Amino acid sequence: MQTYLANRPMPACEENDHFTTDFIPFLSLPGFFPGAGGFFHGYPSPTKKVMIFGGDFGPLWYQQELGREGGEPASNDTIANLSQVLRTAGISLSDCFLTNAVLCMWRTDSTVGNYKEWRKHPRYLEQCAAWHRRYIEHVKPRGVVLMGVSALKTTGKLIFPGLREHWAGLTTLSRVYEVGRETYQVPDGPSVLLMPHTSFWPVNARQHGPVAVRHLSLMA
Repeated sequence: MQTYLANRPMPACEENDHFTTDFIPFLSLPGFFPGAGGFFHGYPSPTKKVMIFGGDFGPLWYQQELGREGGEPASNDTIANLSQVLRTAGISLSDCFLTNAVLCMWRTDSTVGNYKEWRKHPRYLEQCAAWHRRYIEHVKPRGVVLMGVSALKTTGKLIFPGLREHWAGLTTLSRVYEVGRETYQVPDGPSVLLMPHTSFWPVNARQHGPVAVRHLSLMA
């Protein structure tokens, strides 16, 4: 897995004031790709049956500290909550590859609502999606998990074009779950699940969390 990642350069973005691709991933360290190696603490196995997508990694300064810190901390809300959710669903953490739909680092500290900024760079977003599609073709995961509203509104539909029709007219996760469109089967490919982002899991997953966990258990 690490050899594949190291030999497949990420798409470079155009020069801008908001984000950058001028960094080197810490592929041997735990945490979400592209900042780190895409695995949980203690689970660097190359077997990757489930791919899990966040939105973006975060600020460049945070990523550049990972070498000294030994990777993303296990106490990080996204990672800690995701670990618990996956264990509840019976999914082995060694079977998971953690990545982000947008392969960049932010130049600023605030990353709230950044999917609005991504829309100003459609060519770069499509390049990120194409990179992930190639990786999915290589790994052939059993399941793909998309987290958060940015996947619904922007990035999920780029990675899997069939989601455009599947989610047509749907703009909130609540509505997606109300009409039973949170899962999608890619033809000759993986099962896809849209679920609440685990950064806010204790608050935002009270209604849809149990349903998402049941879907995840089918990927176990």
